[in-house]
Amino acid sequence: MSFISREEFKSLANADLDKLYDYLTEKFNTLESKIEQQYQTIKELESRLNQNRLNSHKPPSSDMFKKERDRKTSRRKIGGQNGHDGNNLKMVSNPTEIKEYPAPERCEKCDLSLDDVSSKLKVGQEFTLPKMEISTIEHRVESKKCSCGHVNVGQNSPEIKNHTYYGNEFKSFLLYLKNHHMLPFGRIKELIKDIFGHTISEGTICNSEKEFSWKIQPIETKIKQEIISEEVVCFDETGVRSEKKNYWVHVATTPNFTHFNFDRKRGFEGMSAGGILPEFKGTAVHDFFRPYLKFDCGHSYCNAHLLRELIGSLESTKQVWTEMMLGVLIAGLDAKKEAYSETISEEILKMYDKAIKMGYKENPDIDIGKKRTGIKVVNLLKRMDHYREDILKFIFSEKIPFDNNLAERALRMLKVKNKISGCFRNPESGKYFCSFRSFLDTCRKQKLPIFNSILKVFRMDFIDFALN
Repeated sequence: MSFISREEFKSLANADLDKLYDYLTEKFNTLESKIEQQYQTIKELESRLNQNRLNSHKPPSSDMFKKERDRKTSRRKIGGQNGHDGNNLKMVSNPTEIKEYPAPERCEKCDLSLDDVSSKLKVGQEFTLPKMEISTIEHRVESKKCSCGHVNVGQNSPEIKNHTYYGNEFKSFLLYLKNHHMLPFGRIKELIKDIFGHTISEGTICNSEKEFSWKIQPIETKIKQEIISEEVVCFDETGVRSEKKNYWVHVATTPNFTHFNFDRKRGFEGMSAGGILPEFKGTAVHDFFRPYLKFDCGHSYCNAHLLRELIGSLESTKQVWTEMMLGVLIAGLDAKKEAYSETISEEILKMYDKAIKMGYKENPDIDIGKKRTGIKVVNLLKRMDHYREDILKFIFSEKIPFDNNLAERALRMLKVKNKISGCFRNPESGKYFCSFRSFLDTCRKQKLPIFNSILKVFRMDFIDFALN
C-alpha cells in the first residue's frame, strides 16, 4: 500500500478538500485494521510462547528447560503421609538356611577356657537371592500303538513339537520384562545373558508375544464386553509411530477394565475399529475431539483440559470471565467431593451463567454463529456456552468423573514405550503390545499378580476378573 505523490496531494488539497478527507480516512482505516490484525497475531504468538503443561495440553517434557512455577502451598508435608501403608523387612519363622557361628572355646586374647562362661545369641536374617540359573527338563513321552490303531501316550504329557523349546515360565518372564517394564530387545538379551548366562534371540521374544496375543483373544473379548456394559467409560487416544507413519492407540477404560486398540486412523474410523464405541450406550467421558460426538451415547467433557485452557487464557488476556469460570469449576469439584446437593448445584449453574455473560460482555464483537480462528479465548467461551450441560454433568452423577485422568493415566505407559523404543517395528507388533497392555492394566486394576497372570495365559488357565 502506498500513498499518493506530493504533487497529487497538493492538487487534491487545492481542488477538493472533501475528496482528500475521504481518501485519507480510507487509508487510515485500512492501516488501523491491519495494525489490529497484527496485534492479535502478536498476542497469539506470545500466548504460544508462554504455554506449558499447566496452562495448555502440552506434555511435561515440552517445558523441561523452562523455569518451573512456584510450588503451590499445601497442607501436606513432603514425604509419606500419616496413615499410609508402609513396608518393612520382617523376620520369618522358617528361614531357607541357617548358619551358626559358635564362639571359640578359648579366649582369643588370654587363652582362658570359655566352657563355663554363659553365651549370648544374636540373630539376624539376611534376605538374598538364590543362585539363578536356567533349568532344563527333558520330557520322555512313551507311546504305544494298539492293534486297533489308537496311539496311547503317557498321561499329562506335553506336546513336543521341537527337540528344544522354551517353557511357559521363561516366555512369561520375557514378556514381563518387555511389555510391563518396557525393556527394549537389546537390554532383555543383555539381562538374560548377565544373570542366567544364556543367549536368546529377538525372534524368541517376538514369537512369545505372538503366541500370547493369540491365547489372550477370549480374555480381550470379555474385557470389551464388560466395558460396553458399563454406565460410564473414559476414552482417549495418542499418536505413535510405525514404519515411518503415524498410528493411533485408542483407549477405553473404567475403574476395573482397560482396552487398547491400535489403528491407522485417529477419528471416527479408528474409534469404531475398537468395537466399543459403536455399541456403547452409556456416558462417554472425553475431550473436545469432535469425532466422539458422532456416536450414539451420552457425552461428558474433561474439565482438567478446560482448567488448563482457562489458565492459559487468563494469563494471556486477563479477562475476568476466565477467572470466574475457574472458580466455578473448582467449586463444582469441591461440591462433588463433599456430597451432592441440589441447592449447591443450582448455585454452581447460576455462577456458570454469570461467567458466560461476563465473557460475552468482555468480547462484544463476537459473531456467535461464526468461528473466529486464532482467537482462543473467544472459541473457548463459545464452546463452554454451547456444551455447558455436558461440561457440568459430573455435578449431578457420582459415577461421572470431573476429568478424564483415568484414560490419560492408561496412555502414559504408551508414551513411556514411545520414549524408550521410538516406534513399533511394524503395525502387527503395535497390535500385540496393545493386546498385552489391555490385559495387564486390567489385571493391575483387579489386583492380580502380573507375572502369574501372564503365566496363566500361556498355560490356558481361566482368569477370573471381578465384575464390581
